[in-house]
Amino acid sequence: MSQQASNEEYMDTPEEFMILPASERFPIDSINCAKTRASAILSMLINEFGGDGGNQLSPHIAANALWAIEGYLNQIEIMINHSYQTLLPRIYDEK
Repeated sequence: MSQQASNEEYMDTPEEFMILPASERFPIDSINCAKTRASAILSMLINEFGGDGGNQLSPHIAANALWAIEGYLNQIEIMINHSYQTLLPRIYDEK
């Protein structure tokens, strides 16, 4: 891993992508981290709206949770595209 990307603060998180050089391979753990974060928010929403109707989240909190999931999905897409570009550049360029 490059010296710039060796910052332990962001190790194996989606935020590591912000300091990763374009030529460096992307760690799969960062993709798994973003997926797990989105899954946690989905679990919260499922538990909240799958219950008896008590203690429901306010609409703006539910909307923010859905917006966060969209952000994690966008991060995952960016990370996957980066992986394709660095691992299989010829195949990616043909698309």
